[in-house]
Amino acid sequence: MILATIVLKKGWPARNVIIGVLMMSVGCIIAANGDITFDLEAYSFGKALPTSQLTTLTHLSPLLEITSLQYILSCA
Repeated sequence: MILATIVLKKGWPARNVIIGVLMMSVGCIIAANGDITFDLEAYSFGKALPTSQLTTLTHLSPLLEITSLQYILSCA
C-alpha cells in the first residue's frame, strides 16, 4: 500500500482497507510467533508469491482496463 501510494501516486486507500490489512498482518505475526521451526526459504517464497500477484494486479489493471476481481476470475 505504501509503495503504491508513493511510487504510483494513487493516493491512500480507504481507512477500512488499511485497518483490514493491519489486522491481517498482526494476525500473521502472532501465528508466526508460535512457529517451531524457522525456514527462511519457505518464508521467502511465501512472501514472494503475493507480492508478485499484487504487482501484476497493480500494473496490469489500468492497462487492461479491468478490475482486480475480473483479473482474478480470468486466471482461475
